Amino acid sequence: MNAMNDDISAHAGEIALLEAHVGCLEVALQTALRLLTKEQQMDMLLHEQNRIKERDEQQVAHQIGPDADEFNDITSAHKWVAECIARVISETDTRGKGGNVTGGPVG
Repeated sequence: MNAMNDDISAHAGEIALLEAHVGCLEVALQTALRLLTKEQQMDMLLHEQNRIKERDEQQVAHQIGPDADEFNDITSAHKWVAECIARVISETDTRGKGGNVTGGPVG
């Protein structure tokens, strides 16, 4: 029983470490994005949204199921980057004139 608890504890430690790394990456990405112009940020967001759309179409066309972990992980990474870019743009918009960068309705 003690070995099982050690495994669970080690797994929880690995997850916590990965979450910390992701947090650091997010801060670094947001910092870099803030150095770009609004136009460059929007271009990056559009690029990521296009990659997500392409991957979604590939998944449907090839009927890639939930077992395709690597494919899904890469798609999730593109979504995470797009969300991060959209947050930075929204922060800039909030300080400026406002607006919605995700493509959805405002308000």
